[in-house]
Amino acid sequence: MFHAAVAAALVLTPAPAVVPAEYACQVEYEMFRNSGGFQSNITITNTGEATIKTWTLYFTLPAGQRLVEGWNADWTAENQALTAVSLDYNSEVVKGAQAFPQFRGTGTDSTTEPAEFFINGVRCSLR
Repeated sequence: MFHAAVAAALVLTPAPAVVPAEYACQVEYEMFRNSGGFQSNITITNTGEATIKTWTLYFTLPAGQRLVEGWNADWTAENQALTAVSLDYNSEVVKGAQAFPQFRGTGTDSTTEPAEFFINGVRCSLR
């Protein structure tokens, strides 16, 4: 017997995304701790074949960390989920080029780094 709950789960489960070679990215995350929290420098590298015309970076901070302020992007936060959207001067990233969003954070845990990063929905490799 086929149950409606099983059917709903099958319909709602997305298939893994296949990322074309022309869209690939790499992220380097550097965290500098201080008495008030930390500053993070992020290097986004376009490792794909296509030019990124505009980018949106998404990642989740570990529990206990919060965004205080950011620059080199338009930053928004919903709890630990951060989104950084490119600005006019750094939106286009050609093959091999980089963008450098940065932010300052605070929290009870200022030693753990985010586990994964996404650019325009594509999971980036970590450097």
